[in-house]
Amino acid sequence: MAGVGVNVMLLVQTLLYAACGIASLATSIPAGIEEANFGSNCILYGSLKWKNETAKTFEVASFGSPSSCHFCIYLSVFTLFYGLLAAGYHGYALYKQIDPTEMWVMPAILCNAGLMALVFIASCVMSVGFTMWCNSLSSLGFKCVDAPTLDWGSYNGSTFYTHLAAAQGAFWVTFLMWGGNLGMSLWRWRLNRRARSQTQMPSTVSDKAPITDHPEYDPSASRVI
Repeated sequence: MAGVGVNVMLLVQTLLYAACGIASLATSIPAGIEEANFGSNCILYGSLKWKNETAKTFEVASFGSPSSCHFCIYLSVFTLFYGLLAAGYHGYALYKQIDPTEMWVMPAILCNAGLMALVFIASCVMSVGFTMWCNSLSSLGFKCVDAPTLDWGSYNGSTFYTHLAAAQGAFWVTFLMWGGNLGMSLWRWRLNRRARSQTQMPSTVSDKAPITDHPEYDPSASRVI
């Protein structure tokens, strides 16, 4: 039954890797679209100001650092490829029924832990930067949900709220899935370590044969001659 359990665990981890890769599309594509809509500028941590308060028109006071958006986008692209490759590796192991104890677990633990930390940072960057941009808009008396009805001048800001809200949610979901992947890898490492320790146990208590099996043993004597 242990082998069946390990196979089920590999199947679950395969699906988790694939889900992480697919979820990265929901973070990279919306963020990339909004960067293009604002003239290749990053609106995370940006601010707005009145252009004509009487006419209720506004303009961008400052954009955020391009590195904020690029970090989120490039990390998402990397996790997309890594997640799909890892899913393919585990799927191949399931198809070929490879012994899980022969698979690389420690590299997976290190990669999953690193990606989990990076995705957490990206989630915070996205959430805080998005909130600051929305707060700037709110300070002018508008709501972020009203973005499609506002005049953005030379920029296309009608979809920024929908896209960045989706990217923000997808980042946090992806973070949780990478945490699940890390937990599954640690669990599999523990099971593999236990399986190896059981296979390495000595099959006999002693390598010495009993004295009665010795060819020179004389049962009538008190010692071996």
